[in-house]
Amino acid sequence: MNKSQFLILNVLAVLFLLLTGVRFLLVKDLESKRSTIAQVQAVVSQGRESEQVLRRIILRLNQSAQREPDLRDLLKQFNVKVTNSPAQVQPAAAPISPPVKPKS
Repeated sequence: MNKSQFLILNVLAVLFLLLTGVRFLLVKDLESKRSTIAQVQAVVSQGRESEQVLRRIILRLNQSAQREPDLRDLLKQFNVKVTNSPAQVQPAAAPISPPVKPKS
């Protein structure tokens, strides 16, 4: 093996190690992002389930307030509006918060 072959072999070995290190870092970054996406998807799924439950609670509360004047007065004390039509019953939009980054 002459000097040029030795130099080419060493350069290729360093390049291989460098590319292996970059690949390792990219895989770690990908795993972190997948974990964050899974957490956000879980929060969104839980929010959708909660929204359905909250809509039913609001509908029942609105129906009860229609029949019970005391309940209607109590809700007015807390600035809760009672509507006559169930189609208008909608929960207030919750503010969207940025996703929480997982601790590494």
